[in-house]
Amino acid sequence: MWPRDLTNMCRWLILNGALSRDSSGVIDDGLLRRDLQARENMSRIIDKRDQLLEWTQEEVKARDCFLVFLSGTLSASNATRTTGSVLGLQSKYRSSLMCLGGSLGALELIADYAGIIRGGRLRIMRGLVGSLAAFLEDVPKGQYG
Repeated sequence: MWPRDLTNMCRWLILNGALSRDSSGVIDDGLLRRDLQARENMSRIIDKRDQLLEWTQEEVKARDCFLVFLSGTLSASNATRTTGSVLGLQSKYRSSLMCLGGSLGALELIADYAGIIRGGRLRIMRGLVGSLAAFLEDVPKGQYG
């Protein structure tokens, strides 16, 4: 098992583009295979690719589940039809998110509060899931590539 500080540092580096050649967030397969290959340290083989793959899969799955949850809060059954003039809007649907003041970016604020990865970091995570899975298939755990 990796020390927690080293694991967090590795995750931070990945999320900030350490496996990309530019700021696009596209995972570079050569960098991935070079930087995440199994290494020998004090007669032990250290290979953390499976742990990183599990982490990326969990983060992407958490985001997908969060979106399903949010879509349920915005369903038509939860919306109420207003009559008359409310804030100058005639006969519009109001969602339960109106309690947030109807501010633009409310969903992003909720996602940030819940710790959901999005934007460029999500693009990195999705690319990493496929690339790491292929790397593990090509070079099984514990073998040198």
